[in-house]
Amino acid sequence: MEMANYNFLAEGKAAGKTFYFSHDPMIYVQTPTYAPGYYAELEWLRINYNISQLSRANFPGTIYNGVGCWVFVP
Repeated sequence: MEMANYNFLAEGKAAGKTFYFSHDPMIYVQTPTYAPGYYAELEWLRINYNISQLSRANFPGTIYNGVGCWVFVP
């Protein structure tokens, strides 16, 4: 994962921002080889929020601005 992505995630976490995803994160948690960069971002969230294992409970589906997405819940 590129350093810019780490910085973006760290700044968002520090500011108390909510992370939204346009693609179901659990697909990439279960099969990291589909998108290694995306998986690296999910792993960053897991590690930095002290979560032992990501699960569906961490990514409930929701509607944001009229669009279906997944929100990160630490």
